[in-house]
Amino acid sequence: MKINEITDTLKLPSINIGDEVRVGKFKNRKAVVKGFDKDEHNHPVLKTTKGDQKLFKPRISKLMKVEEGYKLQLERDTDMMVLHITDTDTGKRTEVRGKPGYETNGYDANDKLHQLLDKIGRSASVSDMMNGNVVTINPKHPTGASAKAATTQAFNEALDNPYPFNLKGPSDSQEFVATAQTPNGVLRMDFETIDYDNFGIDFSVGKSMGKTEAGDEFRVFATVVAMMNKWISTVGIKHVESFDFGANKGEHASDGRAKLYTRFAKKLASQLGWKLEQSTTANNSTEFFRLTNPKPVPREQEYWDALEENFADGKVKGKSRPGRVKRSGASCNGSVTELRKKASNASGEKAKMYHWCANMKSGRA
Repeated sequence: MKINEITDTLKLPSINIGDEVRVGKFKNRKAVVKGFDKDEHNHPVLKTTKGDQKLFKPRISKLMKVEEGYKLQLERDTDMMVLHITDTDTGKRTEVRGKPGYETNGYDANDKLHQLLDKIGRSASVSDMMNGNVVTINPKHPTGASAKAATTQAFNEALDNPYPFNLKGPSDSQEFVATAQTPNGVLRMDFETIDYDNFGIDFSVGKSMGKTEAGDEFRVFATVVAMMNKWISTVGIKHVESFDFGANKGEHASDGRAKLYTRFAKKLASQLGWKLEQSTTANNSTEFFRLTNPKPVPREQEYWDALEENFADGKVKGKSRPGRVKRSGASCNGSVTELRKKASNASGEKAKMYHWCANMKSGRA
C-alpha cells in the first residue's frame, strides 16, 4: 500500500474457506483455512489444517467483550463532577454527582461521589477515568468484588431506579396526572392543557411545587423522567405542539438541580427532534423550558368533536383556555415585550404563565 493510499479506516482483505495461510514460528508452514471461530476475547480465529490460528496478535479493544457489570465515565464541570454508570447487562444508565477536585485539594470524605471513587479504587483504570475515558471494573482485581458492590448500590439509589407510579388520563379536558408515593410524600406530576395540544407541566413532592431535592433527589428525579417518558408514549406526542416546565432554583436548594433539568431538557429535545427554548426570570431564580414540535400532525376532526362534547362551556379548538393563566393571576394581554417584563417581575406559576403567553404571541407573529 502506498503512503498516499492510507486512510482513517483499515479495510482487511476477505478470507474464505480454502484460502492458504502461512503459520508456525517463522510463518513458513502452509495451512488451509477450514472454518472460523472466536477466542475468549472475541477476536477472530482461523480453523486450519494446522490447528487454530489467531488472526490478530494485538487485542483490539472494541472487539473485546465487556464483562457483565458497569461501564464508568467521569465528566468534569466547573462546579461539579458527574460519574456516568451504565449497566452492561441491561443498557440502563444513571449518574452520581459530586464536588470537583477529588484528586487534588478538593477531596471531601462526606461527598457521595468521592466515597464511591474511593471504593472503586484501582479496580478500574483511575488515570483513564480521570481523563474522561470509558473504563470498567476488573472483576479479577483484589477489590473488584467490593467495587462492583458499591457501584451497584449507587446505581440502585440513583437515576434509573424510579418509584412505582400511576399515570391517569386523558381526562375529558385532555389532561393527565401521574402520582408516586415517596418517603417524603406524594410525588405528583400534572400535564395540563393550556391550548389543547399545548401543555404545561408541573410537579411537586408533598406540597412543594417544582421541588425534587428531598434526600433521595436522584430517585425522585428518576421518577419525574419516567413519568415524562410514559406521558410522551401515551399522549400521541406527534400531535402535541409544545410543552413547557420550569425549575425553581430557590426551591431546589442548589443551582446544580436546575442544571440537571437543563441537561434533561436538552436531551429530550434532541431525542424528539424538537426546538428547545430556554429563558429565566430577571433575578435568575427560575429556569423555564419550552419544547416545540416543528411539524405537529393535526389530530382527526373526530377526536376534537368527541372532546368538544365533554365541554359544557363551549370552548372552541384553537382558543386558549384561560383557566391556568387566570388561576395564576397572570394575563395574556399586552405585547411580547410587556409580557416578558411582567414575567421577570413575577415568580413561580405566574411568571411561567407570562412567559407562556409571550411565547404563544411570538410564535404567531
